[in-house]
This record gives sequence, structure tokens and C-alpha cells, in this order.
Amino acid sequence: MDNSRLGKCYELSYQFIMKNPEYLLVHGIITDNKFGTNKSLDHAWVEKDGEVYDPVTDIRMPKEVYYNLYSAEAVAIYTFEEMIEIALKEGTYGVWDQKLKEFKPIGF
Repeated sequence: MDNSRLGKCYELSYQFIMKNPEYLLVHGIITDNKFGTNKSLDHAWVEKDGEVYDPVTDIRMPKEVYYNLYSAEAVAIYTFEEMIEIALKEGTYGVWDQKLKEFKPIGF
């Protein structure tokens, strides 16, 4: 994995959707269950036709596998049009949803 991508999930997901507007932007929570650490953090990824692309890891996988692997919880899902509207209003790539704004990473 390219370490320069770490911490840029919202920006990278936004930029991916700008080039691929047929995808959905997902803001949510993922949990790293490796070695029993259970570290949770807010995260952004994209989805289309039952597939997830995570621009931080630069990996594609079936949605079911991604959600099981990372105990992923989709908190907010945005179409291209919704993403543009909210980004202009908020002035950021994310976090936009109140639940995620209040979420505190666990274990980091």
C-alpha cells in the first residue's frame, strides 16, 4: 500500500467519484479486527454494482467481503449530485454526516 494515501480517504474517494460519477460515495465506520485490536475509525470508500473500491488501499473487492473484513458500517451514501452539493455547502471532502462528525476513533 502507498503510505502517502493514508489519512486521505475522503479526498481520494471524492476525486475518484469526480472521474467516475456512476459510483456511490460511502462515508462510514470500519474496524480493523486483526490480532484482536478492534481499532475503529471513520472512513470513505466507493461502491458500484456490489463492488467496493477503497482508494486508500487501492483495492477492489466484493461488497460483502469488504463489509465482513472491516465490519464496515455505511453511515451515509451519496450520489454524484449529492456529493457535489454537500461538498460545496460544507467546503470539505468530508466528514459531512453528524454521526461521523461526533464519532471518535477507537484504539488509535
